[in-house]
Amino acid sequence: MKTVMVVTVVSMCCAAYGSGRAYLGVKVVDSDTGEPIQGVKVRGGFINASPSWGVAGKDDNDESTTDRNGLCRLSGCTDMGESSCIVRRHAGYYNSGWHSVDYEERSLLRFGRWMPDNVVVTVRLDRIVNPVPLYVGRSRSLRNMRDALGDGAVVSYDLLKNDWLPPWGNGECGDMSFACKKTVLGEEPHRYPSGIHTNQFYRCDVKVTFPGMGNGMIESKPSKLAGIKLRVAPETGYDAERICWRGRMTRTEYKDNFDEDRCYYIRIRTELDESGNVRNAIYGKIYGDFKLEDKKNGIKDVSFLYYLNPTPNDRNLEWDMKNNLCPKPGDIGGEPRP
Repeated sequence: MKTVMVVTVVSMCCAAYGSGRAYLGVKVVDSDTGEPIQGVKVRGGFINASPSWGVAGKDDNDESTTDRNGLCRLSGCTDMGESSCIVRRHAGYYNSGWHSVDYEERSLLRFGRWMPDNVVVTVRLDRIVNPVPLYVGRSRSLRNMRDALGDGAVVSYDLLKNDWLPPWGNGECGDMSFACKKTVLGEEPHRYPSGIHTNQFYRCDVKVTFPGMGNGMIESKPSKLAGIKLRVAPETGYDAERICWRGRMTRTEYKDNFDEDRCYYIRIRTELDESGNVRNAIYGKIYGDFKLEDKKNGIKDVSFLYYLNPTPNDRNLEWDMKNNLCPKPGDIGGEPRP
């Protein structure tokens, strides 16, 4: 009888207050050595739903510091059964990404506590090793260049000028070229309020090429949680081209092979000696893939964020996030990424 009364009371409390307490254990380690890091301040957030339209939910935040074993424990109230944690500005290391946890259920016998209550996430911090000034830029938009990359068109980009080659810009050296090919997949009439219109289904392939012997790219897909995604460019393994595509598959469905987590090492302006070995080259990286925007007769824009180390043969791509050697970088995003 007493047990029934306790369960009933707990159930009423849970229903009345909506949220329950959740616990999150965190272990912080060095990403290279796996050794625990002591004295790291960890911030946590426990997610709560919006109480009404237009009003943001008030998350329950907590902070703790890791012990000699790299461990700490956070807690807070959540009505969504979700929590997350992050490490920022720890000396000698890059910031971590957000680590999220979804809890399975609430325990009535534990006064609405979210279960499991012994979750431990591992946060791997990347060391700051050798940051240097880099040339960081966002490609200039093609949107105002009518039919610049229509079906069958080829355009080239100068990475050190951060500009397209004439007649679309003032670039001088074609470090990359983009060639568009459109394939019509079919047509279908559809009645709209303004009348019957024919929808065309298509796919636009854009071949990204690095002209010249030894130039090219290496695809990489680092962890979303990495503090630095790409640090040192490889010496070999560069491919001269790849295909990016986007298209309209049905009246309401658009597809592409874009992946915001995809990155590339790149090598440009390579000079080879008589034996085919690299004598001079410029190394760089691209974060976040090539993003295409399509239109009926082709591609209206291609966007990418790139980093270059302009010192010949220097494969270090760790940006100091303070000194950008690009005079007109464009929109490279709000918070710098090394």
